Amino acid sequence: MKVGYFTDPHVRYDTPEGRVDNYNVAIREKLVEVGTIFNDNGVDVILTGGDLFDSPDVPNSVIYTMMGILQKYNAPIIGTIGSHDYFGYQMKSFNRTAMGIMHKAGIIQVLVGKSEYDLPNHTVITEPSGFKLGIVATHHTYWLSQDPNNYHRERLPEVHLQIQLTHGDLQDKSVPWDHVLIDDITTESDIVMGAHYHPGWGTVSRSINGREVRFINPGAIARLENTGVRRIPKVVIIDIDEATSQYTATNFELQSASPHPFKDRGKLAEESPMQDIQKLMSLIENTNITTIDIKSQLPKIAKELELSDAVLDIAFECLNEVEKKEK
Repeated sequence: MKVGYFTDPHVRYDTPEGRVDNYNVAIREKLVEVGTIFNDNGVDVILTGGDLFDSPDVPNSVIYTMMGILQKYNAPIIGTIGSHDYFGYQMKSFNRTAMGIMHKAGIIQVLVGKSEYDLPNHTVITEPSGFKLGIVATHHTYWLSQDPNNYHRERLPEVHLQIQLTHGDLQDKSVPWDHVLIDDITTESDIVMGAHYHPGWGTVSRSINGREVRFINPGAIARLENTGVRRIPKVVIIDIDEATSQYTATNFELQSASPHPFKDRGKLAEESPMQDIQKLMSLIENTNITTIDIKSQLPKIAKELELSDAVLDIAFECLNEVEKKEK
């Protein structure tokens, strides 16, 4: 049995500041190549770690194009929810998102950490040989990095191998922002797939309660920021021996990835504060939550978008004005 994995495409219509190519075209070419790699290698199921789109409300033309690409993958696709896949980190908004449309259309089966909002929290694939592969998920949440226990998933009954999809700041070493270390995780899964951290950390193995657990993060297939320009995006194929439940994981670099799609960092033009504010507000508009709720989430949202403190201050000022009018 073969399992393919890719993560963080961040599909969008426009081109991020700093790239010299047409990002919309480039990411589509990558996703077509991803499908070719999986199809040519006879993959039985495809997993994705979230952030399929760069925002929850991309244009309909982008969703339509993505549907056409993914429908040519010769295997079912199972994924989880990333930080860009819903509005304001509110799960109740999922049905109004691009990822929600992909799930409803049957293009991707979306799994979450708990059974809520009519979304499943696991699935089991049974092969003709009797081999059972369990897929569980730890979807993105606002609180995910606050406690390593948030990554714990119990083992599904009677599965021979269990793969856990995740989307959060799970790291192999300490970093200067909120995160959870692989060394602190306790889970009953056999393989934990990482996402969200775009550079990736390859493969890390550790023993948990006498079992070897392998953590795999090949990195994002998208490169939105002018960092790690020499990193070539890749996907992973996990080849499982159904008789023994042993497996190998092989990386496949994307040949369609440009070796250097960015401008020189010294020549990058700064985006205006208004552009940044529009990005910020696009994540919280139409979410139907109070201004107090929004205030509590603004720092996290600003961090995700890498916005300056000045922009964050302006956003708070706007919300203060809203509160005054509400009173």
